[in-house]
Amino acid sequence: MLASPTQLQSLQERQERGTLATKLGRTVSDRPTQGLVSSDGLWFYPIERGIVSLLPDDAVPLLAETQSTKVSLRR
Repeated sequence: MLASPTQLQSLQERQERGTLATKLGRTVSDRPTQGLVSSDGLWFYPIERGIVSLLPDDAVPLLAETQSTKVSLRR
């Protein structure tokens, strides 16, 4: 489903503060203006220039408290 105006406002405020990051912890520099929300309501997938990015690594947690997932490789 499309992100609601309230969800977008929250994401935009976090982006302005520099605290909006993807699942992998990459800071989001572009202001989110539209996107899709996962069926469980936890993740935001941005739509940029009419193209939705459904890559899991580009997903943004909708809750600011959600910790970003860090990938750790051990041998």
